[in-house]
Amino acid sequence: AKMVLLDLPVDALERVLWYLDVRTLGRACRTCRALRGVGAEPRLWRVWRELQDPDHPVWLLQPPATASHAACIVGDTLWVHGGGNYKTCFTKVFPALSALDLRTGRWKTTTMLPLPRLAEHTMVVTDSRELLVYGGTNGSNLTFDDHEGFYVETNMSIFENGAQVVSKWLINTVKSPRRRSSHVAVVSNDKLYVFGGWDGYDTMEDLWRLDLKTQEWELLHPSGEKPGRRRTHSAVLFRGGLYVFGGYCECSECSRSFADVHRLDLDALTWRMLPATGNVPSPRGRCGVAVDEEGGRMFVLGGWNRVDMFSDLYMFDLATFVWTRVDAELPRELQSGICQHTLSVWCPVPGITVLVLFGGYVAADFSNKTYTFRL
Repeated sequence: AKMVLLDLPVDALERVLWYLDVRTLGRACRTCRALRGVGAEPRLWRVWRELQDPDHPVWLLQPPATASHAACIVGDTLWVHGGGNYKTCFTKVFPALSALDLRTGRWKTTTMLPLPRLAEHTMVVTDSRELLVYGGTNGSNLTFDDHEGFYVETNMSIFENGAQVVSKWLINTVKSPRRRSSHVAVVSNDKLYVFGGWDGYDTMEDLWRLDLKTQEWELLHPSGEKPGRRRTHSAVLFRGGLYVFGGYCECSECSRSFADVHRLDLDALTWRMLPATGNVPSPRGRCGVAVDEEGGRMFVLGGWNRVDMFSDLYMFDLATFVWTRVDAELPRELQSGICQHTLSVWCPVPGITVLVLFGGYVAADFSNKTYTFRL
């Protein structure tokens, strides 16, 4: 079978390899010299593919079509929580915590206590493998200052049969941030950092730090070129820095969208607006942002400027501060623009980095599809 496969013309071989998932394709190209040249062909990789198991009912255990949800990757599992859609007028957002096996394209069951119904919240992975949820709205213009931890068992074999999840409320101290949604949050060295957002009345610019060991909040006063008030912005953590991109402000001080990048040094607590050059994306918020830690790159996909939606993909070099537009045409159903989705980075095997897109608002409708793009 191997010899027959290798005797195929290059264009036919490309079509055969097209049907392999990213993980299998990467292994095949790494172990077989004859496949490496074809496997490196940009036409084979530089496309978005819908991720699903053709032998598995797509609707089974799959979360509903949703936007303004939260998602993150732990190992080979994409975790998705909450979100909502305008078909329910955001009066009833979703409480589900869903898990997608990125190796097989199958959604898995989770065992948990009742979870909060939230949208426009954040979910991050802690050093102790907790999925930590903070803030958000229940769809009735109410936002929350509670934070809740979903503990994920560290035994990876449990992920194969459905992760065991325990929901627990963490203790709020008297000194804590105002309730908010549309903020950003990252975890570094057992500390949760929360910046900006919207409390239902005002766009905020405050920066808070929660010690996850002592459960104590602290309002920080960093120096430098501060980002200012903003919401629906995005953020990534990279080498001791919090990188904030885009968003918009609607308050007495301003009413505009942003395309700038600010870096907060988490040790020195200093802000710096980075002198970005190159093909800078247009101002936007509600976009998908993810960081490739190995390559030192931040990716921005889609978004909304309060008038138009976007379908473009940009790469920001975190060492040179140069923007580049990536040649990555979205599937036809997403080409009119996408926002309120999530973008994550997955490394199925060493040397291969994959962007994972889930959900979002698309062409006056909502999505619950998952797409992958190999960088």
